[in-house]
Amino acid sequence: MVITERAHVQVRPEQLQQLLVTYDFPIWLDSAKVTDDARYSILAAKPLVYIQQKDDQCYVYDECGSVEQRKESSLVVFNEYEEQFFRKYEATLPFHSGWLGFFSYDLHQQIETIPQTTYDDLSIPQMGIGCYDGVFIYDHVKEELLISAIGLLCDANKRIRYWQKQLKTFIFQNEMLEFVPYLLPLSDDISQSDYEAAFQQLKAYIQSGDLYQMNLTHRLHMPLTQTPEELYARLRTINPAPFAAYVKYDDTVFACSSPERFLKVRNGIISTRPIKGTRKRGETPEEDEALKQELWESEKDRAELLMIIDLERNDLAKISVPGTVKVPQMYTVEVYPTVFHLVSTIEAQIRPDVTPAQIIAATFPGGSITGAPKIRAMEIIDELEVHRRGIYTGSIGYIDCNRNMDLNIVIRTIVCQNNMAYFHVGGGIVYDSTVDFEYEETFQKAAALIAALEQRR
Repeated sequence: MVITERAHVQVRPEQLQQLLVTYDFPIWLDSAKVTDDARYSILAAKPLVYIQQKDDQCYVYDECGSVEQRKESSLVVFNEYEEQFFRKYEATLPFHSGWLGFFSYDLHQQIETIPQTTYDDLSIPQMGIGCYDGVFIYDHVKEELLISAIGLLCDANKRIRYWQKQLKTFIFQNEMLEFVPYLLPLSDDISQSDYEAAFQQLKAYIQSGDLYQMNLTHRLHMPLTQTPEELYARLRTINPAPFAAYVKYDDTVFACSSPERFLKVRNGIISTRPIKGTRKRGETPEEDEALKQELWESEKDRAELLMIIDLERNDLAKISVPGTVKVPQMYTVEVYPTVFHLVSTIEAQIRPDVTPAQIIAATFPGGSITGAPKIRAMEIIDELEVHRRGIYTGSIGYIDCNRNMDLNIVIRTIVCQNNMAYFHVGGGIVYDSTVDFEYEETFQKAAALIAALEQRR
């Protein structure tokens, strides 16, 4: 039975976050940019069970903090627990209770046999996902906070009363954070000449027919002079995004302002929205409109996106009812604070026997951030990129107990670890790409992240 109550407390998500970070495995799926399809934020902590794959080992944490080490892979263990907590119920919100967490790009090691020779200095888990009951839902339109539970392992009312009590006893610090400019040293983990060498090697692979397109990335890093919570507050203000997220585990935080959806499942219909094509925003209305029109008319960007549409259609066909895969929206330009993006939509009807774990195995990672064909692109990614991607180009989101889901593509994301901030940037390379344009585009995508980091209280 679903129980959803108003919190009866005037509190915003960024204030509620201060409470939740005092518990294990807090997470905030943030609709910082409200759209027709992104109205609610989801905040939770203290999961009933939390599954983490790290250092080739799968660990299962229970609500009391006990840890069990499992021999199976994390996708197998997740499938086991997901079936255990599966419920059919009448939903009145996009999410009530269920699974919240992340799948790193490196989860592909559980799906395909891909070489893994890149340097792994951050040790990001392949997966970190928990089942939460007693979840805060913030309606950005009504500016209303709700608490929802469905009664997993204990009575739903008990869960809601617990979190109501925590809210009443927690004293929120409502100070406004004032920031002043503070320039910080920005470092690239490869030189521009090394990027150019990798670019030329990739172009040679494309010319020889190994692949048609690949997403080539490099990693930047800067000192972290504010708390991760302050950084995320700044990032969501500078670059509000519909698929933003704050995720914390151990001493690591992901501050994500992603504009890209990977997968959405609602009532048996699955959709994906790949992004291919980026232009910076103009400094005047006239320049802004000219850059937007340039992206819309770009044959290169349309061709690149078309390759990914075909790849995603093939991935969705693996788990869908035959004949149901379609492309309701071929091309559209979406507007964000620092960039324009070219976007498509592909959707299909899922076969009734398919589980969430099988959906992920069939489609992960997203084609827009690997390349086509996907497996060969991932092999070349491992060869040409210096550092393991970790959470970058993975997914953060939810899978509810009713098997609806919404997962993003992790781009525009900062990893906070050991007082340092790390973030990847990249772009799709095709036959007619030019190295100067592509290298500059990676820094256009990094602009909002750098702006958020170059501030302190």
